Amino acid sequence: MASIRNYFLTRYMRLMRSTIRNKAHDIPFMRKVMKRGAFTAFLNPAGVEWERCMVNYNIPAAWMIPTDADDEKVLLYLHGGGYCVGSKETHRPLVSKICKHTGIKELAIDYRLAPEHPFPAGLEDAFLSYCWLLEEGYKPENIILGGDSAGGGMVVALLIVLREKKKPMPAGAVCLAPWVDLTMAGESIGRLREEDPLIVVDEMYHWAEMYIGEEKAEHRLISPLFGELKKFPPMLIQIGTQDVLIAEARLLAKKLEKAKVDVTLEEWEDMFHVWQYFWPYLPEGGDAIINIADFI
Repeated sequence: MASIRNYFLTRYMRLMRSTIRNKAHDIPFMRKVMKRGAFTAFLNPAGVEWERCMVNYNIPAAWMIPTDADDEKVLLYLHGGGYCVGSKETHRPLVSKICKHTGIKELAIDYRLAPEHPFPAGLEDAFLSYCWLLEEGYKPENIILGGDSAGGGMVVALLIVLREKKKPMPAGAVCLAPWVDLTMAGESIGRLREEDPLIVVDEMYHWAEMYIGEEKAEHRLISPLFGELKKFPPMLIQIGTQDVLIAEARLLAKKLEKAKVDVTLEEWEDMFHVWQYFWPYLPEGGDAIINIADFI
C-alpha cells in the first residue's frame, strides 16, 4: 500500500494539473514552470558537487560528483520532459540523489529539444556524449546509462544506435517510466489518463508530434519499442501502476526478455509517472532510488 504522503501529494498534483491543462501546448511557459518548480520545491542533497562543463565542445552538461566518488565510473543521464522541456538543472535533485547513493559520478547533458530541434538532434547529442566519455578514457564496463520518461526512451534508442554502429555497450541501463512508443498506442494511456496526476495526455500527443517532425512515429529510434532489442546490457525498468506508460513498459520488458536481455521490471503499486523525482516528499521515492543504486 502506498504511503499517506502519496495520497495527499497525488490529490494536490491533480488539482495543479487542472490549472495548467490549457497551457500545456505553450512550450516556453512549460519550460519556465518546470525550471521554477525544480528550484523552489526540491532539495539538492548535501555531499554532491556540481560542475558545469561542455561535452564534445558544444553540448552543455554538468558533472555531479559525490564525496569520495569512484573516478573511474560514471552514470550518463538523459533527462525527461517529453523531448520538449527539462534540463540538467531541473533533474539535478533526482540525479544527485542517485549519485549520492551509488558513490559514482554522473554526467547530465542538455540535449537539444523540440520543437526547435526535432528528431534526431537530441539522440545525436546523447550518442556524441557517450562517445566523448569513451574518448575521455572511461571504459564501457564502467558506464551506466540512465533516463526518465522521454530520457528513458532515448536510453533505449541510444542502445540501438550503439549496437548498429558497433560501439561498445555500457555496463547497464536504468529506465524510469520510459516513453518508448510515440504512436501513443498503449492501452494504459486512455485507461489511466485521469489517474496519473503528473501527465496531461493531450500534451503528450502534441509533444510527440513536435519531436517526430517529418519522420514516422513508428521509426525504431523514435519509438524504440518497435526496434530490435537484442544484445543489450542488463536493464532496470521502474514504473508505477498509476503511470499512463505502464502498458508500454510491460511490453518493453517482455520484448527484452524475448531478446534474451537481463531485464528487471519493478512495478510500484499506486505510484504515478516518475515518482522518484519527488523523493524529498515521498518515502517511495527514496526507496526506489535505493533500488536503482543497488542495481548500479
